[in-house]
Amino acid sequence: MSISFDTWLNQAAKEASSPKVLGRQSEALQRAKALGKPTLKQEIWKYAPIESLLNELPWFQEAPSPKPVPVPGHSLGSWQYQDVAFCHKDPSGWFVASLPYMAMHQPEMLHHFFGAAPTREDDVFAEINTGHAQAGLFFHVPKGLHLNAPLSWLDKGPDLNPVRCIFHLEEDASMALDYRLLEGNGLPGLLNHAWEIHLERGAKLSLRRKLAQGKERGLVHHTLAKLHTKSCLEMHTSSLDARFQRLNYFVDLCEEEAHAAIIGLQVPEFQQHINTRVDLRHLAPNCTSHQEYRSISRGKAQAVFSGKILVARDAQKTLAYQHAAGLILDEQAKVYAKPVLEIYADDVKCSHGATTGQLDEEALFYLRARGISEALAQRMLTEAFYGSVLDKLPQGSLKDEIENDLRKKWS
Repeated sequence: MSISFDTWLNQAAKEASSPKVLGRQSEALQRAKALGKPTLKQEIWKYAPIESLLNELPWFQEAPSPKPVPVPGHSLGSWQYQDVAFCHKDPSGWFVASLPYMAMHQPEMLHHFFGAAPTREDDVFAEINTGHAQAGLFFHVPKGLHLNAPLSWLDKGPDLNPVRCIFHLEEDASMALDYRLLEGNGLPGLLNHAWEIHLERGAKLSLRRKLAQGKERGLVHHTLAKLHTKSCLEMHTSSLDARFQRLNYFVDLCEEEAHAAIIGLQVPEFQQHINTRVDLRHLAPNCTSHQEYRSISRGKAQAVFSGKILVARDAQKTLAYQHAAGLILDEQAKVYAKPVLEIYADDVKCSHGATTGQLDEEALFYLRARGISEALAQRMLTEAFYGSVLDKLPQGSLKDEIENDLRKKWS
């Protein structure tokens, strides 16, 4: 189970020359080898205890099964995403299939999209996932099809090998997915997941996620997205429970009138660390983006938000908004926020900001003066703080679950 990071990178670099490895995978493994083991000296890991985690947690399976087999708990409904035979084809035309199935039956489609979305040259885990992921799901929605009811995916599996899911929506198609990553068997480990998203003209994808993988497990998750003309990506993530969590959003608005909304809530406690990085690039004119994150930290926990908006020279008429707010509930809790704008166009409207603080003493006094207990007053103000983010979730079972989980935390 255990293998050192440097040893694995050396082995992966040798595998990169294998004829069975896709060209993009080979290039990614070579880039991972060049980047090496992440350290606190690198800016992107400045606040994250990544070095100690790699020493303490298993992060890769040294001897995986020779054949893809179903893993209990990794399911979308009743579907297994490592099953070489798994493919669900709906009569309306959309389908979801395992990556092993796609490699056997639709290799051209898989090879066209796998690894084609952007990563960033400084993230070794993203390169590892591109270079070595063999398990995952491929979602395809054909032109003009609208899936009105959201799909529901419960993920509880213990697999430590890199997992990649690919979403391809053709022109004017739409889809919504409610995703839950839960503790499962509770075995410790550092997961490396990636969602690769390709949206054609006018397509719309809405992803809602509840991440609560447990106090013994870590997660590095990458969202790699390419948005074309008039397409729309909406992502709403609630990070509720994790020993360590790092969410990377690498999103490119490639063509005119594309829109991306990245909204999230991160609530670490005890000595947990939850860390979000957004790197969003406006590469074409008339595109819009919206980033809104709330962090609540208590105990000795750390919450980090690092958001960057890049506006390319040709991306005139850009409209971009970014705001991160943090709430510190205990003396030793920490919240860090780093919003960044990098603008090369001159006809744009971009704004960013960050605020961090404690509960308002005057508001607490006001509630206490009206007979409300201190604990209930703190809970009411805390709920008001994250309410603006949670209100953006559509009504449904996932929103109800998240609200109930948060109430349990404050009680």
